[in-house]
Amino acid sequence: RPSALRVLRLRTPPEQFCQKRCFLSSSSAAPPAALPVPAELRARVSAAAVGGSLRERGYAVVDNVLGETWCHLLRDDIITLAERQALGRNATHLVQPDGTLQLLAKRGIFETELHDPSLRAACPWLSQLASDDLLSAGLADALGRQLPRWTIKIQLNGGGGACFPFHFDSDRELDARVVTAILYLNPDWEPAHGGQLQLLPVPLAPVQ
Repeated sequence: RPSALRVLRLRTPPEQFCQKRCFLSSSSAAPPAALPVPAELRARVSAAAVGGSLRERGYAVVDNVLGETWCHLLRDDIITLAERQALGRNATHLVQPDGTLQLLAKRGIFETELHDPSLRAACPWLSQLASDDLLSAGLADALGRQLPRWTIKIQLNGGGGACFPFHFDSDRELDARVVTAILYLNPDWEPAHGGQLQLLPVPLAPVQ
């Protein structure tokens, strides 16, 4: 159901990223002890152009939505989870006619959600973003409707052709998802690396 889901793509310029860790590198820099989620986040996401694009085209792109420092911190958290083997294989969930569930694991794609308290302790910045309502409030403003619940999914693509097939990100019969926000943290990304997001906003032309 294309009309049931809107996609908000959040981008940050790739040249602002380090190769591995930002604050846990060979330099003497240390991560900040405390840093609030940028207050500008809500305004950037709720801008009239964003809301209009979501409603009219089904997707929108917001560049540099969190700023350089926060993107470094979130990426470091994801690296920590990967090093601790806290990311599991992503799988497509297929509901059979008899109601049984079949899982089809995808090659090279790993993910987790922040339901486990011990997991939250290992990724404090992701946990802080999940606890803050600036993003969800901005999306609610942009769409002109309440979003009673939101969650963060952490995902890592191992490359080598790992990808998602075309799919609907929501089904009214299975969940109440309204909008998906995707934040890319790839360092020094170039088009030749692949991995681009492709959208099929029916009846509009495909978008990459």
